Amino acid sequence: APLAALIFLIAAIAELGRAPFDMGEAESELVSGYNIEYSGMKFGMFYAGELLHAFTFGGFWAIMFFGGYRFFGLEQVSAFLAIAVLVFKAFVGYWIIMWIRYTLLRIRIDHMLAFNWKFLTPLAFALLIVIALLNAFLADAPAWLYVTSMFLANVLVAWTAVEITRSHSRRERERVEGKRRVAEARH
Repeated sequence: APLAALIFLIAAIAELGRAPFDMGEAESELVSGYNIEYSGMKFGMFYAGELLHAFTFGGFWAIMFFGGYRFFGLEQVSAFLAIAVLVFKAFVGYWIIMWIRYTLLRIRIDHMLAFNWKFLTPLAFALLIVIALLNAFLADAPAWLYVTSMFLANVLVAWTAVEITRSHSRRERERVEGKRRVAEARH
């Protein structure tokens, strides 16, 4: 479920509470707290805990969406290889989380809440309903039909979400431009 993996990734980054979702502390503007009060090993432990939190989410992402320890039969060769594959996939997930964190700017709280409640949550529920219905209807279908249907359902839900967002953005832009024209006409 590619769309579910994307939703989980966004939610995991938000749960980490770091950029671009660092609403509670705004790390770039801090002048107090453990960033100032602690130094050396104590600060290092706070920082290591936060990085381990991100690595844990990378591991969850790898387990839930990328097959966990499975990789072309390597798990049959050795248990060590299976663990190495899982750790590698977790590192890839961690790298993606950190890449997004260091690339994007901080999001305003009102924009983040609007994105979550008006877009991400309804998208997740719509995807859940569509996947559950397809799973019920295609329980006895051949594997190729099941996989193809699930993929096309993800594409359809994503396309629908993009189109709804595009039309909403257009209406909002027209509303704001209308207000601007009225304000300019008064002056």
